[in-house]
Amino acid sequence: MKLLYLKELEITPTSALSFRKLPMSHKVISSYSFVPPTVLSGFLYRLIRLYHGKAMPKPRVFKNDEPVIDEYFILENPLTSPETKGVFCLGAYPACSTNFTSLRMGYQDLSLGITFASDLVPFRRNRDEILSLLRSNSAKIKDYDKIKEKIEGARDDYRYYKTVENILQFYEGKSSISERMIPDHSRLNKRGKVASGTTYDTKIRRAPLDWEFTVANSYQAYLVSENKDFLSIFDDIQNYGYKIGKEGFAYISDVRPTQELVPQNGKFRSSTIIPLDPNARYANQIKFELLYFFNGKSFSKGMFAREGHEVTGDFFSTPSNHIHIPKITLTKLGCLS
Repeated sequence: MKLLYLKELEITPTSALSFRKLPMSHKVISSYSFVPPTVLSGFLYRLIRLYHGKAMPKPRVFKNDEPVIDEYFILENPLTSPETKGVFCLGAYPACSTNFTSLRMGYQDLSLGITFASDLVPFRRNRDEILSLLRSNSAKIKDYDKIKEKIEGARDDYRYYKTVENILQFYEGKSSISERMIPDHSRLNKRGKVASGTTYDTKIRRAPLDWEFTVANSYQAYLVSENKDFLSIFDDIQNYGYKIGKEGFAYISDVRPTQELVPQNGKFRSSTIIPLDPNARYANQIKFELLYFFNGKSFSKGMFAREGHEVTGDFFSTPSNHIHIPKITLTKLGCLS
């Protein structure tokens, strides 16, 4: 087995953070109380770009139904981050934290029955972007010229859907092609009626959301690699910060020296998430949650328990024996060759 090395970073948030849990809800947005590996990876990817003076990545305007791997802006993806190939994020964990729920107001589309917090909801894009989508699929569209003419004559602000079929259903339906703007909150009276002169989309209404946040003084982030030199790139990003997760901002407050991990076997308390594994021996009842992870080709979903639980089996530890990483976690996240 090759040697394995660990880089530990301290992340300090400047506010409450939110890391949206799976499965997603349209009414209640729950938050993990730790930084998931994929979130940490995307955060660090952007800090490295900031350090090198590079522009932030911009996701494609029109998303396909199938994932596009060259749009995964994370450290583990060699297509978008070749300089960090072989580096894997294990997440970041607070010494202590608490969660609270805030009532926030969002918008709900009555025709779809979903809120604008959902990724199923149409994004608001400009006319040129929609025309570009239609042109690229013109061979599939019946009455393309007629629909194109309608869109060119519409106002600048209107909905677009992920697929051409949904666009056609919307623009060929009974709804007016000149979609009206969402109302400003300040222009609604106490009964929720629109004030005189305000135009709005009659399909959209305000909807309350229960939005959960997590609060912690700091998080300990763990990265591993079989190449010690690959981890040195993170020595230069101390005091760099960026948006992290669904809501919030954080920065790197400390970068610890790289350590060699020592393989061991026995009972230990995990410092990272633990995957559900039929061969694992858990000391007691553990609550598992659904979590995204990158399998080297695309994002997958799996059941994981958060850090702090006792497990018996193979693990890796630092020389000081204060950080314990389950081997099954490293295997699940593709960290071991």
